[in-house]
Amino acid sequence: MVVYVTNAEVGADRRLTVELPEDVPIGRVKITVEAEPALTREELRERLRAVGLLSEGPILEEGVVRLDEEERHRIAELLRDTTPFEQIVDEDRGPR
Repeated sequence: MVVYVTNAEVGADRRLTVELPEDVPIGRVKITVEAEPALTREELRERLRAVGLLSEGPILEEGVVRLDEEERHRIAELLRDTTPFEQIVDEDRGPR
């Protein structure tokens, strides 16, 4: 008996297509489907790290400084008092 194990994706149509290697004999086969459990955040991070797709470098570019809490509040106050963009566009277009 030849045992062949592979991973596959079941589509929304619930169909599965698998190409088998040459050593799998032609004829009747027994198929077992085992659904994989959902990945935890850490498992996903490890898989991304393993294939080089996990960014672990600094988020900010070199030389960029984070704003302190006081400066963030000052900017938020400035932005809160501005006229909404939609109103500016309506005023610019004039009466319809």
